[in-house]
Amino acid sequence: MTGLIGVTGAAGLVGQAVVARLLAGESRVRAITRPGGTALPADLEPTEHVLADVRQSAHMQRAVRGCSVIIHAAALMQGPDDDIRGTNLNGTLNVLKAIKGEGIGKLVFVSTVAVYGSGDLEQVDEDRPANPDGAYACSKLSAEQAVQDHAEDGLEAWTLRLCTVYGPPGTPLTSFLLALAREGVIPLVRGGEILVDLVSAQDAAQACVQAATTPTRVPRRVHIASGRRTTVLDVVERLRRDLALPALTVDVPDPTHPPDGVPIEVVQMLAEHRSFRIERARRLLDYRPESSFPQIPPPL
Repeated sequence: MTGLIGVTGAAGLVGQAVVARLLAGESRVRAITRPGGTALPADLEPTEHVLADVRQSAHMQRAVRGCSVIIHAAALMQGPDDDIRGTNLNGTLNVLKAIKGEGIGKLVFVSTVAVYGSGDLEQVDEDRPANPDGAYACSKLSAEQAVQDHAEDGLEAWTLRLCTVYGPPGTPLTSFLLALAREGVIPLVRGGEILVDLVSAQDAAQACVQAATTPTRVPRRVHIASGRRTTVLDVVERLRRDLALPALTVDVPDPTHPPDGVPIEVVQMLAEHRSFRIERARRLLDYRPESSFPQIPPPL
């Protein structure tokens, strides 16, 4: 890919994978990370590294200058509501203002399937109406609309709605799930037939890079998910087979009243169907997910 590609949130799980994939393809990459935030890994060496806070308009004007494409992966999922909105919505508005001021014609915006809200979400496509709840989902949907508005003004834009992203051992979600399989119990709601949709950071990065290199005349919104029908029981079986972990289970007939010793937060995470269609991403981006949890090496 010609030109300099800017990646916000480059120190995050998805951002790191995007930078690594771009560098592997011999692209020139400017990693944009927050001052005082997570540092880039020592073995990740972007062409340029800029410290800039997406919440600061002047920072972003400087950070994107000279780039031909911006992949906007910076986000905040947890914390005070004002901080979440400040990063996800105001931060995106600052990125949009900066790229317009610098004459940058293309943006890849990393969003989330959380915009659909709670309840069973089974084989959902991109035409399903959004119904966000909570500051994170609401701020991301508002940011999507801001991207759409700029696209109608001439910006070439892709919005990628990612499902739950996992990374290698040592990253938060993977560490949590592996610890649960080693030392805890995995709750089985509805007999463990609940659908789960987990996408690897590497597959998310594949989609981001494909979007950065794929022209579009109109703003596009696509799901980036696993593309597989996977139940909680399937995950349990893989944990036992591939990683030789106990992966003990307990039936939970009523997810509002879990058995003693089973945190309700874990039950809630595995109590509602999550499954998202990716035909549009396959067709428009030639997206081909390659990984499935937990086919990863165990930590040493």
